[in-house]
Amino acid sequence: MFASRQTPPIPFRPNARLGRGREIGTDDLRFDATETARLFAETYCRELEPDVLADVTARTEGWAASLHSSRPPPRPITGGIRRFVRSLTGADRELYD
Repeated sequence: MFASRQTPPIPFRPNARLGRGREIGTDDLRFDATETARLFAETYCRELEPDVLADVTARTEGWAASLHSSRPPPRPITGGIRRFVRSLTGADRELYD
């Protein structure tokens, strides 16, 4: 098994002796809009309106850690969830790290 943040400079070929293999890329790891909506609804108990869902998905690029960091606090939010999501920026480096 290889794990890397960058694609290694060797070709990937499944090997019968080593078992079936699969290359997993960044697009496989990101949450899409449907998965993001489900995460917020089932885990954070927040239904997101379509424009807010699109915004949070775009701002986090679908990365699970960023989605978790951008979840709304449990207490009511001044200005609502839409304003909270739109306030997320890359200024807080940990959101994208």
